[in-house]
Amino acid sequence: MRREKPDVRFSVLSTRLSIGYVFAVLILSVWFAVNSHANYSDRRQVIVFATPDSDIAKGMQRTIDSMSCQLVDRDTDVRIVDVTELPDRSLGSTDEQHSGELLNTLARLRSDTLPDFELVLVGKDGTVKARSTDPSALADFLDLIDTMPMRRAEVLSRDADVSACDRK
Repeated sequence: MRREKPDVRFSVLSTRLSIGYVFAVLILSVWFAVNSHANYSDRRQVIVFATPDSDIAKGMQRTIDSMSCQLVDRDTDVRIVDVTELPDRSLGSTDEQHSGELLNTLARLRSDTLPDFELVLVGKDGTVKARSTDPSALADFLDLIDTMPMRRAEVLSRDADVSACDRK
């Protein structure tokens, strides 16, 4: 019996397809790794929606100032947003005056009822964790942050007995 030689062209084609498949899987893996953390931040956000000159906004600023150490300790930034600067969502799209992407993002975070004052807690993963129309809720937000798994891990990884507030 005579043996037939294997078809070298088929073997080369098969190898090229295998290499191409591995390369495609590698590219997709890198893309997913990069994009799966695209919305993560190293800071939490408390967004305060208010009219800046209102008494409630001024009181909120005093509260923020008095709690600054606790906010720093929890990697939390507070941003006061002037509600008069936000795009009108009832228009269905932004107008030319308010075309900034940041303002549009903030407008989407605000409650549909459009209260004159609102606090919104945004986690490091970019999702809304809590919202309130009570100006005294900032302390409740900090308590909520302390119950989050990511915060607990942060406390364990740091010197748990020493906070930024104790180092003053």
